[in-house]
Amino acid sequence: MRKALITLGLLIGGGTAAFIAAAPAVAQPATAKRSYDIPSQRLDLALNSFAEQSRLQIMFDPALVRGRRSAALQGSFLPSDGLRKLLAGSGLVAARGAGGVYMVKSGQGGGDTSLSTGEGAATGSVSNDAAAMAGTQDMVGEIVVTAQKRSENLLDVPSSVSVVGSEQLERFNATQLSDFAGYVPGFIVAGGGIPGAARLSLRGIASNTSATVATYVDEVPLGSSSSYGDRGSLSLDLFPYDVARVEVLRGPQGTLYGANAMGGLLKYTTVLPDANAFEARLGADLFDIGGSGSLGWGIRGAVNIPLATDVAGVRLSYFRQRNPGFIDNRATGEEDVNVGRQEGGRIALLLRPAPDLSLKLSAVRQNLDYDGGTAITVTLPDRRPVDSGLSRSDVLPTPYRQRLTVLNGTIDWDLGGLSLVSSTSYARSHTNSRGGFADLLPIFGIIGALNTDNRMTKFTQELRLVSPTGASFEWMAGGFYTRENYRIRQTGDAIFPDGTPADAFNPLLDAGQPSRYVEYALFGNATYRLTDRLELGGGLRWTKDRQLFGQTNTGFLFNPADPTSVLTVETRASEDVVNYMASAQYRFGRDAMLYARVASGYRPGGPNIVFPGAPAKFDSDSLTNYEAGIKSEFWDRRARIDLSLFYIDWKDMQVVLTTPSSIPYFVNASEKTISKGAEFSAQLVPVEGLRLNVNMAYTDATIRGDVPGLRARAGDRVPNVPRWTASATADYFIPIGPDLDLTFAAGYRYVGERRSRFTSDPVGVDLGDYGILDASMSVSTGVWTARIYARNLADKRGFSTDGGAVAGGFRNLAIITPRTIGIALDTRF
Repeated sequence: MRKALITLGLLIGGGTAAFIAAAPAVAQPATAKRSYDIPSQRLDLALNSFAEQSRLQIMFDPALVRGRRSAALQGSFLPSDGLRKLLAGSGLVAARGAGGVYMVKSGQGGGDTSLSTGEGAATGSVSNDAAAMAGTQDMVGEIVVTAQKRSENLLDVPSSVSVVGSEQLERFNATQLSDFAGYVPGFIVAGGGIPGAARLSLRGIASNTSATVATYVDEVPLGSSSSYGDRGSLSLDLFPYDVARVEVLRGPQGTLYGANAMGGLLKYTTVLPDANAFEARLGADLFDIGGSGSLGWGIRGAVNIPLATDVAGVRLSYFRQRNPGFIDNRATGEEDVNVGRQEGGRIALLLRPAPDLSLKLSAVRQNLDYDGGTAITVTLPDRRPVDSGLSRSDVLPTPYRQRLTVLNGTIDWDLGGLSLVSSTSYARSHTNSRGGFADLLPIFGIIGALNTDNRMTKFTQELRLVSPTGASFEWMAGGFYTRENYRIRQTGDAIFPDGTPADAFNPLLDAGQPSRYVEYALFGNATYRLTDRLELGGGLRWTKDRQLFGQTNTGFLFNPADPTSVLTVETRASEDVVNYMASAQYRFGRDAMLYARVASGYRPGGPNIVFPGAPAKFDSDSLTNYEAGIKSEFWDRRARIDLSLFYIDWKDMQVVLTTPSSIPYFVNASEKTISKGAEFSAQLVPVEGLRLNVNMAYTDATIRGDVPGLRARAGDRVPNVPRWTASATADYFIPIGPDLDLTFAAGYRYVGERRSRFTSDPVGVDLGDYGILDASMSVSTGVWTARIYARNLADKRGFSTDGGAVAGGFRNLAIITPRTIGIALDTRF
């Protein structure tokens, strides 16, 4: 089977696909009634909302709909009737053409003739529309984003945003963030090869304390806000059946998302339940990873069940995947020591007890069990693997276990011109990891065996009032509250390289660290349209946080003279912070927009561990981002470009230092850091069916003064931040029959050279650069889709993070996943 997979993968290797961020979704048949709740608003936004809810593919010229408003649409309708009612009074009509795609155009002789052919009409029965529709596959398509807590056309958002759609995820069977992050300009995922346990960075804002990129699932914030809890390494990997799209906002989003959004935002928007249509999806795949001793597999399924027409619907999903190991442990003789298992599910309930009121309830569960990460042992400085190319030398096993549960209830109430949104969520995570840390006494070869058990609960409540979208003056005001509790316990023993205990140094470590983080915030923003071309916007957020940190320490590392003594301490810290945002955007030409934006962001400080030499607390760090950009569509909407320039002034950067006995503590860098650069993305449809994407980012993030404690000198680059990232994709769609389509796709993603620590730090490691080629080919009947895919087709060896020193003076470096070739089969009914 493995040989068959590899052979088939090589046969399609020259072919090709990857995700195209601007690609519109494939039109789905829509013959059943669906429920809609779309207020009167700007027509382009209304059409985008209708397309999402109806699952129709709708094409329109932004210049044609600009300045027009939609009619309100509430109730249950056939998609054709709903679209006609939405356009009523606008002077526009919609005609159904090839592939079931609707084209909005100027009305001719009355608004009600636009859909007279009915849902089942053949393409040729629409007079003069077939020619118009023939060009719809030549357009880059519309993209709707909600990361600014409104439904907006991507071209109207005055900041740098990238979007990855669900179909784009499915084409490569992307089951974790690292599978597609390389196609988002400047987005870095630094992890040890374990999904859900990685650090994210944007625009050079990277740190080894708490998160600098906020992660949301719909209205739910994930991970801890403080530097304790998950230490900024908790992320969620949803499977494509659950994801409508993934949005990435670059630059600080502090006014809307508060703490930890100083680098940007990663937001998963999930698929809503449907109260009128039944849908079921099932899929499975089988894949091989280079160097593994077995095949990997995955199964997935989702079902949408209407419970009461127009009133209630429920959606359930489940996935399970086994990722084979491909790393051997030369120290113990074990093979494939990084086998991983992922399992998760989601249930979502949508209730509409009244036309102006909706309630969404959801629960997400994710389980991860990995025997180890993807680190291999290398020599330095050449990064040459020791022994075989896929092996490491760990005396101790390094398993990782994570359990994550997320609950949410969101109420959306139309108050007659204003919307009141309430989001209440509760999250619980439990992670456990084991492994070694550092050479404690190199002369004796003694190392520490460390077990970390981390439990976190997080309650959040957000309430906001939102004005109608599309008015000349738009505003939003709200409040936010979160309470996070952490229970962390670390236990450690000193051992020799052969695994026997070094009793003279035991107990080495037993540290309990219960802590709490509480935050209150008030926020608001507004946009005013001075003219049809010029808009001004601004926002403020006031935040107050309170923290409590407790510790109960015993062991040799804390008190070598009396390892059995116990130290119990409790410390507190609090602060008030104000973030702001101001923007201006100017439209010149029919489909072009120039914008400028200034925004601030921050990350909470907090109390420190009580230890000689460590400060009692560390401060919040903050930054100010200055940004300008241009967005434009041209060539009859066959092309789109997005260019942004940014300059970030980052003050009091938080970093981790360690005591001589390897106890970590937090400090603020005394010198500020400057990150400046540019991001560019372009989409092009040169001929029908072919879509091309190019993304590129340049980031120059350096510290501006000497910081001896960090072994950093002026001009040193920020760790783990490459100067260059880039990607290119191609997607070719070929209809080969009335109900049969063939798609080829390919993508290339490049990550430039990075260093694991500041440039002048001799302990740092040059991680080098790497480029990855992905490819896929699929055949679809509309009901069944068969796909063969390959990630890292050329089997390039790239390094993602530094895993630390190991016995013998070698180094463990985490590698990207070797060549993966798989086959997948999906069906929907």
